[in-house]
Amino acid sequence: MRITDIKEGSRVKLRFIYKNEEIYIGMEVYGVNDENIYIPAVKDRGMPIQVKNLKEPSLIYHTEKGIYEFNDLEIKLCRLGGKFLYEVETDYEAERQNRREAFRLHVGEAVTVKVLNKDGYNMVSGILKDISAVGMAVILPYELELGTLLNTVYKVDNKTKLNITGKVVRTEKTDNNRYLHGCKFNERSEVLGKILLKRQIEYKRRGLKT
Repeated sequence: MRITDIKEGSRVKLRFIYKNEEIYIGMEVYGVNDENIYIPAVKDRGMPIQVKNLKEPSLIYHTEKGIYEFNDLEIKLCRLGGKFLYEVETDYEAERQNRREAFRLHVGEAVTVKVLNKDGYNMVSGILKDISAVGMAVILPYELELGTLLNTVYKVDNKTKLNITGKVVRTEKTDNNRYLHGCKFNERSEVLGKILLKRQIEYKRRGLKT
């Protein structure tokens, strides 16, 4: 699905990091044209948040058939009809996910990453940004080629550690000149799936947005 396939008036969620907090905000699509969609600008103390302060934004669209998440967003703050709006554009084509796949657990922990190659592997320090049933996002000091395999250990708690390996399917430069690597798992982990489902249920009980 392309972002312009979303109809005017549809409900979407904008996910981003602001002041070091991951935030989800539901909103209605204000307008759509051949290249962009328009959504209400998020405000802080009555003023629209500048685009440069929306870190790692993505747009989530729920349908009866599944969930679509759009990344690599190009956002501009504009004003139309007296309203502050975000003009959102992306060439990213989102694939349908089911609700369990779409749940992404924010981790944000420093990890040691094995960058696997034909000669063995290199070790590099990075950050495990988040993890889902189908993949993970890892931030590294340099950019890797698509298709590169990354291996690390996700520490669930003091008793449980999971060895996880994913293939780089997208990269994105961050504001601090590091590189976010979106990785897809080659196979699913039943243990990880149960952990994520448990966390998702806990979040819903506590009234947190997922």
